[in-house]
Amino acid sequence: VAALRDLGLSGEPLVQAYQMVESFSVGAVIIESGARSTNMALRVRRYRTFGTGTPELETLGQDEAKELSDAAFWRAVDAILDAIEAMAATNTSVE
Repeated sequence: VAALRDLGLSGEPLVQAYQMVESFSVGAVIIESGARSTNMALRVRRYRTFGTGTPELETLGQDEAKELSDAAFWRAVDAILDAIEAMAATNTSVE
C-alpha cells in the first residue's frame, strides 16, 4: 500500500490497484500450487488442445508448458503494473 501511495494513488484508485495485485497474486499461487505433478499433465493437455494445428504446441511437454506458463505469468504482472502506472498518472479508477 505504501508503494502504491508513493505512486500518488489515493482513495478508490488505491483500493483498486491494491485489489488488482492481491487478486492476481492469490490466484496465481492457487493455480501454481495445483500445477505440480499430475496437474501439470492436465495443463499440458489443455495447452495442446489450444494449439491444435500448431505443431510446437501439439507436442508440448511439461518443461515447455512450465516455460509457457511462467512467460504468461510475467506478462500478466507487466500488464497489471502498466495499468497501475496509468491509474497513478491520472489518479483515476480502472473502468
